[in-house]
Amino acid sequence: MRIFACGAAAALSMVVFSGKAYGQNAPAEVLDASWIAVCAGAQPGSTFFDRCQEIINAGPGSGDRRSAAAVGNNLGVVGAQGRRATRDDERADSAAVRRDFGAWSLLANARLGDRDRDSSDFENGFSEDVRAFDFGLDYRINDRWVVGGLATFENADADFDGQAGELDADSWSVTALVSGAFENGWWMQGYLGHRNLEFDSTRNIAYRLTVNAGTPDEATFDVADLATGSTDGDQLLAGISFGRTIARNAWTLTPQLALDFADTDIDGYAEQSGNGLAQRFADQGVESLILGAGVQVARAVSTDFGVLQPFGRLGWQHEFDNDARELTSTFVGDANGTTLAYATQSPDRNFGDVTIGLTAVFGNGRSLFLAYRYLLGHEFLDDGQLQLGGRFEF
Repeated sequence: MRIFACGAAAALSMVVFSGKAYGQNAPAEVLDASWIAVCAGAQPGSTFFDRCQEIINAGPGSGDRRSAAAVGNNLGVVGAQGRRATRDDERADSAAVRRDFGAWSLLANARLGDRDRDSSDFENGFSEDVRAFDFGLDYRINDRWVVGGLATFENADADFDGQAGELDADSWSVTALVSGAFENGWWMQGYLGHRNLEFDSTRNIAYRLTVNAGTPDEATFDVADLATGSTDGDQLLAGISFGRTIARNAWTLTPQLALDFADTDIDGYAEQSGNGLAQRFADQGVESLILGAGVQVARAVSTDFGVLQPFGRLGWQHEFDNDARELTSTFVGDANGTTLAYATQSPDRNFGDVTIGLTAVFGNGRSLFLAYRYLLGHEFLDDGQLQLGGRFEF
């Protein structure tokens, strides 16, 4: 039975105007309401046309006719690209403590992270492993100012909940750093950087439909395939922080404020394969502006081999930007190019973090540090990061 009957006109007019399916709703809701519109552009003989025939003609048992296919397209994985690029737990850092042994200083960090994101109607949840390496060099201009640079490589592998897909993200960044030390323990740090982003995504398309419901010919069949895509992006990073180190005997107390900005652009791309259900996604833009406040407590302990300084830090962060965004896409096989528009998850505006660590300072300008940071009270993220680094001054 051919589809696109005249009775579809009313539903079509509700969701489409000038070739766009509007909505600030979740991806599955928008797609479920738009099947008739997008399938109007399916060309007979194409794989997309075959999928449309199956979806439009599906009967009871298919999740209120077509919602099973909408949910099974897993469009909620797309928002993770922007989410991945604006991690809440990253900012440029000069790593181990500088002890002013020499004018030049080399530093290296290794970061290992584990992040879990809860699923919502707007974005698929995921579990992610992160590996990052930082290498830097800085120079002390005088007793007050230090300038330097930091190069970072990061790789992250995310597996989406319910086998909805995978995302592999690589990035390279270069960051310029400056720090200043002033009277009475006051200090400031600033950074400006650029990051190149690379994404390889896999979207699992899986759903079950029922045909000829309530008749002797009733049957179910499954659609299962993978749509793959690759894209690039770039990110501008900037931030500044102020604080004061208050020393009392072997103890130090350091209250601080920080402001971090990230402007991210991700190129649009078209998926491959997908058994007729591949999509073409538009460019994405994400901006994040986070105000952070915290206090660190540390104590110096002298030993025969150097000075050990255990420390703890408690912080709070507020996100001013990174609002829920509208993502747009079209089916590659849709000759009419009907655009689907759907929303991402709103951010958690306020959350905290706690860090515990140990710095070891040795002779000849050498130091090592180990720290673990964990997000507190975040609405939908469970995030921890282990960091190991060292510095050598000369």
